[in-house]
Amino acid sequence: MPFYFVFVLLVAVAAVALAVGVGVAYLVLRRRQGNGNHVLELKAQQALLDADNQAKAKLLEAKEEAVQIRTAAEQEAREYRTQSQQLEKRLLQKEENLDRKGEDLSRRERELGDQQRSLDEVKAKLEESYRQQEKELQRVANMTRQEAQGILMAQVEQ
Repeated sequence: MPFYFVFVLLVAVAAVALAVGVGVAYLVLRRRQGNGNHVLELKAQQALLDADNQAKAKLLEAKEEAVQIRTAAEQEAREYRTQSQQLEKRLLQKEENLDRKGEDLSRRERELGDQQRSLDEVKAKLEESYRQQEKELQRVANMTRQEAQGILMAQVEQ
């Protein structure tokens, strides 16, 4: 928007300068026409040419400024695009890192679950073994000395 505003403003200034120059030249010519003075007519033409040249110069300045503004806007847009691309790239990397960490966490949870099940199985086996030993101890505790010696001798013979 600023580019067009500046351009329109400069064109308007150039048009006003041209109009003023033409008006001054017209007034000078009209005033001097009655006298028929050729020198004044030449001066008026010169003033008209000067006004025209000034208007052209202002228009050229406006165009140059418009080009500078457009160039600056394009540069700013390029920089913005570059920054946006860099931010997008960083966000993508962070997202990939989070996905990877999520996968690692899921894997660790599965491993911990497997270990817990394994530990539960070992615990159950130990408890069963403990109950069997307890039953065996109770059975042995109820034996007499002679019964125990007999069982021991039978085992030794085998």
